Amino acid sequence: TVTTSTLTIHLGCYQLSNPNSHEISVRVKTIVKNPNYTNVGSLGDISLIELETPVNYTAFILPVCLPTANVDFPMGLYCWVTGWGSIRSGVSLPKPQTLQEAQIPLMDTQTCDSLYHINSDVSSSVPIILSDMICAGYKAGGTDAC
Repeated sequence: TVTTSTLTIHLGCYQLSNPNSHEISVRVKTIVKNPNYTNVGSLGDISLIELETPVNYTAFILPVCLPTANVDFPMGLYCWVTGWGSIRSGVSLPKPQTLQEAQIPLMDTQTCDSLYHINSDVSSSVPIILSDMICAGYKAGGTDAC
C-alpha cells in the first residue's frame, strides 16, 4: 500500500537530470484504484490521481484527453508513446534522461497476446493481454513501450 503523503507528481519535466523553469511539483491528495484491479497484469490496471492543488495549464503542462468507451480505434492506427524508461532491455536511459517518444501502430489483442506468449512460461490458453488492455508495436519487435 502506498501512502499518498509521500508522493509528489512532477509536471513539465523534459530531462529528469536537468530541471527547468517550466517544472512544478504537486503533492498527491488521493489515489482512486480501479475496483477490478487485483494485481499486476490483472484487469483494471489503472488508477486516477487527485492532486492537492489545481494545476494551471501551460505550453509545457497540458492534460491528456481520454476517449469515451465507445470509441473504436482501427488496428494499424499510429499512436504516440512517451517515457523515461529503458531504451533497450536492461539498458537505462542515460543522463540527462531526456523524455523519449515513439510513434507505433496499434496491434490487435490476439496477435499481441500470441507474441507475449513466445518464450513465456504462461500457457497459451491463459491470456496475458486482457480485454481492457491496449497493444501497440511491431510484430518484429523494435520500437515499443511497456
